[in-house]
Amino acid sequence: MLQSKSIRSVLLVSTLSLGLAACDQAQDLAGDLANAAGAGEMNIADGHDVCFQAAKDKLDADAKVSEISTMFSAGTDVDGDETIEAGGVEVCNIFYQDPEDPRKLVGLSYNGYTKMFSGPDPVEMSVSGDPEDFNLEDYLIPLSEVDPAPIAQFMADNDAALAEKFSSYAWTTVSFEGVGSSFQYRVGYEGRLKSNDMQDDGFAILAADGTTVVDNNLFD
Repeated sequence: MLQSKSIRSVLLVSTLSLGLAACDQAQDLAGDLANAAGAGEMNIADGHDVCFQAAKDKLDADAKVSEISTMFSAGTDVDGDETIEAGGVEVCNIFYQDPEDPRKLVGLSYNGYTKMFSGPDPVEMSVSGDPEDFNLEDYLIPLSEVDPAPIAQFMADNDAALAEKFSSYAWTTVSFEGVGSSFQYRVGYEGRLKSNDMQDDGFAILAADGTTVVDNNLFD
């Protein structure tokens, strides 16, 4: 949830408005995807920041973003219902300021089934509080200031403990979004416990520098 500097307003961005689709919706998107920018397969093997790199490839250097979200497949060793290979990007959402109308957000969406981006499409926003006091600039940061590279060290530092607890696990979430006047990363995983073969998950919140841990729920 994003909080305004001045009025504690909450900006709710609906990913559904971007036309994200699971496999059962792929046919409905065929027309839109025909004109979409190609991407090819994206995988965490290319880096935990693969979605962020896509943003830098697709947006202007001076673009301002409000959110970049990545979801990776945990693979069938962790989740038997997975239909995308382990590490494959299921979702990559890039929300940014409309270059033609700075009052608005638009978004690019990667679909892990079609392996293509769609958009840019309008992102519908709603505000809790007085809409007249809402200022989109409070929720934006220059893309040039977003650097998720340091997160790799945090992930590496926790791999041994995760391997000790789980028979198999995978990092499944790397997201960046605003919370009030600040921005944070959310890093999450899914795993299968050695003790009883049950699925479990956890996450951590890191500050915008990618190193300062704000909230660690990896093992709670």
